[in-house]
Amino acid sequence: MRETARHAKILAVRALLQKLSRCYPVHLELLPALLLALVLYLVLSAYGDLPDRIPAGFDVHGEPDDWAGKSMVLLFPGLAIFVYLLLSMITVALAAVRDPLSMINLPKSRKAAITGDQAERLRVFVARSLLVLKSLVLALMAYLGYATVEIASERAESLSPAFLVLIAAILVTSLYMAGKIWRISQARSGD
Repeated sequence: MRETARHAKILAVRALLQKLSRCYPVHLELLPALLLALVLYLVLSAYGDLPDRIPAGFDVHGEPDDWAGKSMVLLFPGLAIFVYLLLSMITVALAAVRDPLSMINLPKSRKAAITGDQAERLRVFVARSLLVLKSLVLALMAYLGYATVEIASERAESLSPAFLVLIAAILVTSLYMAGKIWRISQARSGD
């Protein structure tokens, strides 16, 4: 009985991975998984050596302007785990759902005008975009965890330009994603 249940779970996971692979090569999920592991490693390995007060906020020049107890650094791995799980669950749900239109938030009249091909294009594009966003946010969490540890340990004085680059990449990706979703949903069936 247990063997049958185990076999059924294995088949279900395989089917889910197959559906996800329609959107992008599943091995690309290694990047966000490695970034998550990096966030955990950077923060947890340094936690015992941190001073009691760490930077908790930064001004426009990347210099600390607010301080908090060292447990605040645990926010980075906590947020990283939350983002990883949330975006992974949304992506899996999007890949697994039979009708991707059921996950698209549009007025009924607009949703009715979307063809099956457009819905499938939206599914693939959104899944790919979520993978990119997940990777960028996890890279940001890794950088902020690292920078906080470095500044708290007095090995650095401020955030580097990498912070702004990651924020810009997240914003540009989000705007591109919104624009492309709009274009796909507005395309005529022959486009």
